[in-house]
Amino acid sequence: MILAGPGSGKTTTIIERADFLVRDQLISPADMAFVTFTNNAGRMLRDRLAKKGIEGLGYVGTLHGMMLQLLRQIYPTLTVVDGEIVKERLEAQAKLLAYNGSREGLAMALRGDSSCGRAAERVAAAYRREMLNDRLIDCDSILIVGRDCLKAHHIHSPWQVVFVDEFQDSAMVDKEIYEALDPEWLTVVGDLDQAIYGFRGARPENMSDVWNDPSFERYLLSKNYRCSHLVCSAANAVIRRNINRIPKQTEPAREFSGQITAIRFDREADERVAVAREVLRLINSGSPAESIAVLAPTNALVDALATEVLTVAPVAKVEERWKPRDWSLAVMLSQLVASPENHGLALLFVRERARFEKADTAAAEAQLRELQAKGGTAAEYLDLPSFRLLLSLNANLSRFGISSASCRLMAERIRLWKPASALQLVQALQADPEQRSQAGVNVMTIHGAKGCEWPHVIIAGVDDLEGEEERHRLLFVALTRAERSVYATRCSRRERKVAGRTMVFSRQDDACFRAIEAVSTSARILTGQSVSAG
Repeated sequence: MILAGPGSGKTTTIIERADFLVRDQLISPADMAFVTFTNNAGRMLRDRLAKKGIEGLGYVGTLHGMMLQLLRQIYPTLTVVDGEIVKERLEAQAKLLAYNGSREGLAMALRGDSSCGRAAERVAAAYRREMLNDRLIDCDSILIVGRDCLKAHHIHSPWQVVFVDEFQDSAMVDKEIYEALDPEWLTVVGDLDQAIYGFRGARPENMSDVWNDPSFERYLLSKNYRCSHLVCSAANAVIRRNINRIPKQTEPAREFSGQITAIRFDREADERVAVAREVLRLINSGSPAESIAVLAPTNALVDALATEVLTVAPVAKVEERWKPRDWSLAVMLSQLVASPENHGLALLFVRERARFEKADTAAAEAQLRELQAKGGTAAEYLDLPSFRLLLSLNANLSRFGISSASCRLMAERIRLWKPASALQLVQALQADPEQRSQAGVNVMTIHGAKGCEWPHVIIAGVDDLEGEEERHRLLFVALTRAERSVYATRCSRRERKVAGRTMVFSRQDDACFRAIEAVSTSARILTGQSVSAG
């Protein structure tokens, strides 16, 4: 286990360890798997490994992708579906089993949360069986079914070495999967102090469990090659308030001291104006807009701050991940080309197409079922294009109800991913590509800033952080995005909409902000008048 603090070079460490296993232990790259938190992180890791000469890897990507690959050992045509399809099938099973519990209980059961109750668990189990019979699966079920199949030895891991990044954000089912994979070499990398995805079901205790497991060798990376002395001091002062953590310090490796400013406000409007003025001050002092980040706990505060910052500087605009209305049809078509014998998917495709075209599906479904009874494939009835034809973009996809907008997006994904198989084409169409931005100040949530770094970071709304230990971890992550300077703010009152009415809530003082003030080079309390005076 590698306990890697912020800015400590964890990716470099992973790459060097992989290189050691290849060079000294004679492990083939094909026997190595790397699990990353996102597909984009996986692509970047693969590129960096390739520069080191480590290519032909067994697997690089998310845990969901890994388990889907393993499940296809026993379900070769298994296809991932989501949205309305999942909702309809789950509700149908609930009705069949006379389930009278809540929808939230069903959602919890689907995620594998045993606190949902037995009735919801029975519905989820029956739903998964029916889906697997049709060779279909949803994202939540991939991990649960994969874990169960590994434990029952229905599927087997082909990898001798497994690396797991961002282990602090793993859930209980993730940990159980890594145990069931049982590789000869298992390396987990993470930092309990940066565990900020509890709302997604992450279990930070996984880190502590492994740290205290005597079968693991333990290594600590505490040197911070990113942050200044004062930023490290502020981060340490905040995070040491947590009880449930592995004690460590983030130690500055850089020589400059940096700058910390902590300011309190009475009103949100004053806070927003002051943030915009700090952005303008940094730009006027020679800092490019791209070197500045404004971070906040909530999307609502991010939107309000972005509007204010736009009055003084350009804001980095993230292109929306727009997809045509019929994009689900294009994805399903690629899935059918990859799994032409999957009749369950073929029926879904016929229904989905009929929904877009507002047509009757009964005749088409009857013909599909008749063909299935005769042993024919969906490809024969639907006259599917070949993978090569689909890849060349010469296929006439309008006959499948797919628009020209979806065809253009398919072409873009094909150029980006360069899929070598029908299965890789499916992955390319289902993935969310890296977001591209136009130059400007980066305004985003603290969660969205994970893995990023900037010379100057403005943290607004420190009082709006929720939870006890999690709020300290969020603030720790926000602080350690900064290389040189931090400008932190809090408000004594905030407005909230409650039942259509605007209400003002007082915010209690907290030791968290006082810890930043204690190491700051400038701490102030600003009223509306002093902000207006500039």
